[in-house]
Amino acid sequence: VPAAFVEPQDGGIAHRIAAALIDDEPVTVRNVRWVDGRGERRLVTLHFNPLAGHQVAVSVEDTTDLYSAQTELERLAHLDDLTGLPRRTRLRDAMLDGPSGSVVAILDLDQFKEINDAFGHECGDELLQEVAALLAAIPLDGGLVARLGGDEFGFFVPPGAYSPDQLGHRIIEALSRPIVLPSGLTLQTSGSIGVTVKRRAEMSPDE
Repeated sequence: VPAAFVEPQDGGIAHRIAAALIDDEPVTVRNVRWVDGRGERRLVTLHFNPLAGHQVAVSVEDTTDLYSAQTELERLAHLDDLTGLPRRTRLRDAMLDGPSGSVVAILDLDQFKEINDAFGHECGDELLQEVAALLAAIPLDGGLVARLGGDEFGFFVPPGAYSPDQLGHRIIEALSRPIVLPSGLTLQTSGSIGVTVKRRAEMSPDE
């Protein structure tokens, strides 16, 4: 792995090999970038084990797939299964870390229970997916929209992107046109919206 000895982001490995020899202790170096024989970039872990005669055994563990799987699991843990939007926890984190002046909105779809009762839960799920796509298309200038649960969605927008009124009207506009579901059913949605502003940087999400 020649680059591991010269690239600044992977530097110090040669010194760690020497340390393994001097201290007679195994050394592990993780997340080393590796270009394999096919030119593909991989992520590997290097294990250095000291041997007799001032030699070191080096084993290479390819962790690319494991890292990708862990990253995907972490991503899915923060995404709603039905809509693909961030979950409530992501919104709370944004509210907690966001600066004062940020705008927070909560949307509750109107008469969603009646739609479920009249057309079935599969239709209700399709409606939630279509609504989520409409809401996700709203430009939020670095903010986010999350599904809080059921038919409730939350928005967090950084200061200056929208006033509370502007954000509310933008959400209403997104829901103003009829929605055609994959089943062919056409529904008109509306929602009730509450909007507020984070007045102080130290305000908690609950506050």
